[in-house]
Amino acid sequence: MNISIDGVTVPGEGWFKRVVGTVVTKIVTIAGKGAGTPFRDASYYVARYGGDFGDWQKLRGEIVLDYYSIARSAEIHWVQGKSVGPVKEKFRRWLN
Repeated sequence: MNISIDGVTVPGEGWFKRVVGTVVTKIVTIAGKGAGTPFRDASYYVARYGGDFGDWQKLRGEIVLDYYSIARSAEIHWVQGKSVGPVKEKFRRWLN
């Protein structure tokens, strides 16, 4: 799965870009299509972005961010629809 997330906002610190040449790894579906847990907010995303109700899902993964010229791994969460792609990326925590 190739996810096109270019960066993420870290609360209180600002927006940091993904390190060039890296990809989002260790992707896990938390809720929605492909998970055992229903995605309760799917109707909101269908109304706002379109797509089919059953295709929306919430995921988590790891991304390498350029943190003031230091490569740092972070856990992020995001929502995506099959025909829409990733929306609402959210920083969760630093991993190193």
